[in-house]
Amino acid sequence: MNAAGLASPDGLATPESIAKNGECFELTHGAQSGVFVVEKNGARLWVSGAAAVASAGLVGVGLPVIEEIGRQSRCECVGFQTGRRGLARLARKQGYRVVGFIMEKSI
Repeated sequence: MNAAGLASPDGLATPESIAKNGECFELTHGAQSGVFVVEKNGARLWVSGAAAVASAGLVGVGLPVIEEIGRQSRCECVGFQTGRRGLARLARKQGYRVVGFIMEKSI
C-alpha cells in the first residue's frame, strides 16, 4: 500500500488486505474527499492506510476526526506511518511526534 505516503514495511500489504483488517471511513470536506482505514491495536488507534483526492487541507480536518474515533474507542493514542515529510510536518503542528524509524537498505 502506498497511499497518502503510507507504506507497508514488508511491502506486501494491498488496499484490500488493509481494508479487511480494519474499519474503513470516508471523509468529505467541501470539494475534498478521502478514505482511511483504522484498527485498534491495544491502547493505540492505528491508521493502516489513507488516500485522498484534492488532499490539500484535508489533513487538518482528518486527523481530528481520527482522534475522535480513537477517543470513542477508548484508545490512548493515534499512530500512523508516513514517508511524506509534509504530512509529518502538518501532523507535528497538531501535536504528533516521531516515535520511531523504519530502516531499509538496498542489497
